[in-house]
Amino acid sequence: MARETPASARSGPPSIANSHTSSKPLPARPGTSGTEMLLTTKRRHASEKLQKAQRAERAYKAKKRTAIARADLAESKEHFRKSRHHLREGLHMFACVIKSIPYVIGERRESSLQRKQERQRKRDEEKKKRLEERWAAGDSTRSDSVDAGAPAPEGEAAADAEATPAATA
Repeated sequence: MARETPASARSGPPSIANSHTSSKPLPARPGTSGTEMLLTTKRRHASEKLQKAQRAERAYKAKKRTAIARADLAESKEHFRKSRHHLREGLHMFACVIKSIPYVIGERRESSLQRKQERQRKRDEEKKKRLEERWAAGDSTRSDSVDAGAPAPEGEAAADAEATPAATA
């Protein structure tokens, strides 16, 4: 069962081997008796199991990541759908705003005109009040300050008409 190792495969320098062999022969090399074969087979099976486990792990991770990617894709599609709808709504509303710009400008002009008229009315009231105070004080310079040929300003003409009803009759 056991094989002998050839002399050329023996370890050690030949001079030392010859000196020891002269007195005693070297023991025979033990046989493998299947141990080496068993270790090789176990290593091969372990390697195959490792590769199979690694493949299974990669497949599991790929499947998991694919599921996540599909969910992300569906969510992004929904966001794009909503954003397209919101963009369309926004553009429609912007077009409505552009169409209504003349009305906004008109409203601003109207409010500006009303403020201007209100200021003018207050100024006219102040002028009228000052004129009435002058007339009440008996100031006779009224005819000197107003030119006979020039028409009176709108506020003063109204003040004259209200202040002296006897003069018009």
